[in-house]
Amino acid sequence: MYAFIILSVLILLFTAFFFIGKISETSTAIRKANASDEGDDSYDDMEHVSNINGYLSLLFMVGFLFLSFYGTLHYLPRMIPRLANSVHGQELDKMFMMTYYITASIFLITHIVLFAFVFMYRYRRNRKAYFFSHSNTLEIVWTTIPALAMAYLVYNGLIAWNETFTKDNSFTEYFGNDYSDQTPITMEVTGYQFGWKV
Repeated sequence: MYAFIILSVLILLFTAFFFIGKISETSTAIRKANASDEGDDSYDDMEHVSNINGYLSLLFMVGFLFLSFYGTLHYLPRMIPRLANSVHGQELDKMFMMTYYITASIFLITHIVLFAFVFMYRYRRNRKAYFFSHSNTLEIVWTTIPALAMAYLVYNGLIAWNETFTKDNSFTEYFGNDYSDQTPITMEVTGYQFGWKV
C-alpha cells in the first residue's frame, strides 16, 4: 500500500513539474513576442531565467536552513542523553556538543554565502564577469581556519581519551575517596544491539 502511495506521489510530482516547465516555455515565448511587437529588443530570456533562479535560490536557502535546524533541535535530545551513564560521559558529551557547534556554525556560514553568491552573481546582460584566477591570502585563510578548528577538536579529544583510558586514573575527584592504593579491575565489555557482553 505504501509503495503505491509513494509511486502515485512521484507520478503526480513529475506531471506537475512537466506542466510547470511547459507553462514557463509558453510564457517566455509570449513575452518575446510582445517585446518584438512593441519594438522593444531589451527583453533577455537568459536574464529573466537567471533572476527567477536567483530568487528561488534565496527562498530555497531559507527553507533548507529552517528545516535543517528544526530537525536538529527536534532530534538533539535523542542524540545525547540528559544524564551521562559513565564517569567520563559528561566530558564526552561536552566534546560532542563542541564539535556540533563548530560544524553547525561552519555549515550555516558556508550555505548562506553559497546561496547569496548565486543570487548576487546571477546573469545580467550589461555586467561583465571579473576574471579572478588566484589569491594566496584566500588560500591561507580557508586552509588555516579549518586546520585550527580541527587541531582544537583533536586536542580536546586526546585529553578526553587520556582521562578515560589511562591505567593510573584516580577516581578521587569523582567519588571523594582515594582508591589509588587499590588495584583496579580490568573489564572488557562489548556492546550489542540489544545487550552487553561482559
